[in-house]
Amino acid sequence: IPAHTHSVDYWGFAIQGKWAHIDRNNRVVVTGQDAYVLIKGGELHADKCMGPEVCINIIQFKGPRDIQFPQVRSSR
Repeated sequence: IPAHTHSVDYWGFAIQGKWAHIDRNNRVVVTGQDAYVLIKGGELHADKCMGPEVCINIIQFKGPRDIQFPQVRSSR
């Protein structure tokens, strides 16, 4: 999932595969079945599955489930 934000915090953990969280500074944190993450509302981040299995994650939002993508500005 490309860079995005959510309006509220959420907890997430992987139940299959290796889930990579990429913060606004391009720091990558890979979680497996032994870890969980808290993503703060408004925090710009991206996510991807590092395999080798398909990622299955459980995510619990502390409020409405939403997603906002930053607007890309035209170079014209």
